[in-house]
Amino acid sequence: MTRRWIRLPVALLAAIGLFVASPLSAEAEDTASAEETQQPEAVEEQVQVEVDQEAAERRKAMFEEARSALDATNAALKALDEDKTKEALDALALATGKLEILLVRDPDLALAPVDVRYMTHDVYATVDQIRTARKQVEELLEDGKVQEARALLSGLASEYIISVRNIPLATYPDAIKAVTPLIDKGETEEAKLALRKVLNTLVVTDRVISLPVVRARHMLAAAEKLINKEDRSEEETEAIGVLLKNAHDQLEMAEALGYGDEGDFKKFREQIEELEGKIAAHEPTKGVFGRLRETLDDLQASLLD
Repeated sequence: MTRRWIRLPVALLAAIGLFVASPLSAEAEDTASAEETQQPEAVEEQVQVEVDQEAAERRKAMFEEARSALDATNAALKALDEDKTKEALDALALATGKLEILLVRDPDLALAPVDVRYMTHDVYATVDQIRTARKQVEELLEDGKVQEARALLSGLASEYIISVRNIPLATYPDAIKAVTPLIDKGETEEAKLALRKVLNTLVVTDRVISLPVVRARHMLAAAEKLINKEDRSEEETEAIGVLLKNAHDQLEMAEALGYGDEGDFKKFREQIEELEGKIAAHEPTKGVFGRLRETLDDLQASLLD
């Protein structure tokens, strides 16, 4: 597993660093997660598995016809660069045919996915440092120092971003068809320019997965498993408290980073307090864990709207 950390060059917050993983295509070249989040290694592994599964689901949704149409478009442009007009026309005919197949299958389909990539941003900082950084961003903006604020703000993230490139079916097929007459008339440069414009119309959709929210959910699941365990050891009982505290800390970080609104986190804190009270009183906790899961699921879902 490759890990790379970049320190944010801000004197006031020298302790804050930003990890950025390289974008990954369908077959991952690197995967990474925060090195020093002070979370159990098992939780980080579970987080990575969850994100990998999400990316895999997105890859399953890709359309072979759409991918072939995109490849054919690029092949047509390459053929024109090499003055191979017949090959270019054949490639464009293939692209058109593939897209027509998609539209016959689903006339209402607007976007046809062709590629999936994902990237990690993870901040290495305490909640207090994050809040201080947010305040500094506000002060920089008030002083008109937009670029300095932008540099600092870019580091305030802890998330996976799964990006999907899509062919816009409302415009792409017609744009491809419009290139053929240009080639027939020998207007090669115009045809190449038109193809480049077509390729620039791909639409990118992003799915954001908040790492603190995912970590908190896995910590709560681990705590629930220990609570339901018969004859648990003293160490395991102590671990329950640690897991609940860490889950709370993760949601504090999520709130400081702006993942969700104040009401979401207020509900979570109330449920954690209720859970701790039931544990101290040796009362059943199943219902509380269920509500906590719903709260975290709702919070994650709100980031996808």
